[in-house]
This record gives sequence, C-alpha cells and structure tokens, in this order.
Amino acid sequence: EDGHPLRRPFAPVCQSQLIENMACHDVSLIAYNLAACGDGTRFDLTVPDRLLSSVAAGVPIAVPRSGYTGLKQALAGHDALIEFASPPDLMRVLKDRAHVEVLRKAAWAARPHFAAERHGPALRDFLGSLT
Repeated sequence: EDGHPLRRPFAPVCQSQLIENMACHDVSLIAYNLAACGDGTRFDLTVPDRLLSSVAAGVPIAVPRSGYTGLKQALAGHDALIEFASPPDLMRVLKDRAHVEVLRKAAWAARPHFAAERHGPALRDFLGSLT
C-alpha cells in the first residue's frame, strides 16, 4: 500500500475467488522490474504463475514489448495479448474502450484453449521423456 491512485491492493484470496474477481478487470498486467534482476533469463524461459490464472479467468494480457519470450511463445496466436512499448502506450490502448471490449471477448472465448486438461497428455509425454 503506497497510496498510488491507480493501485488497488486486495487481501489474499483462494484461487477460485481470485479468478472470479479477475474477470472484472480490463487486463492482467504482467511486468516486472527486469533492470533490478541480476539475471532476467527466467523471464524469457518461463511462464509466470499469474499468466495461468489470467488466461483461466478470460482476461486479456498486457506485457511489455521487449522481453518475456516464454510468455509470448505460450500465447502465440492469442487474440487478447497487448504488447506495449511504454506505460503511455498501454494507457492509449486501454482508453480505446471498443478495442478493450473486443480483447475481453477474445480472452473469454480463448479460456478452453488454456485448460490444464487440454495440455495434460503433452505434459505426461514430456515428463516421461525425462526418465
């Protein structure tokens, strides 16, 4: 809680409640202070946990244009991804309410694509290949 007028902190909740609450937001912002990381490689090789909850909730994803290669590969072809160059660039996109509504509908429609059950066989095969 730092008093920033646009920040809305909330108390911890269970995942199902989090997903339910997330659906009322325009986007899920996934951005970290990469300059503060000694090694930002993990942001190019992994998918953040918050992405999983966000796509399950049917919320569009906003991510900086540079970096986050793993996340972008996981969302290849996803019609509800916003890559922005700067905070003012993201604000410009979010102010276009008609476009945001298109993104929200696309994110909602894409939820089944990201269901864990859909990816279970591939994960099982991958894990089996490691032995």
